[in-house]
Amino acid sequence: MRLRDSQGRDWGDAAAYIEHRSSEPRGGKCIYAWMRLPDVLERDALYLGLFRLAAETMARAH
Repeated sequence: MRLRDSQGRDWGDAAAYIEHRSSEPRGGKCIYAWMRLPDVLERDALYLGLFRLAAETMARAH
């Protein structure tokens, strides 16, 4: 997820999902969310989306 303002200016990564497949820690997974993202987006929807992504990812792995 990238942040862009109303003029289209790119402010960089806001959230990312990383899955290590070919490098150590092989099988490791990480969800990154910019610490100020809840101030920019609707907080409940953001957290629901992040936890849903984590739960769905874990369910596919097992």
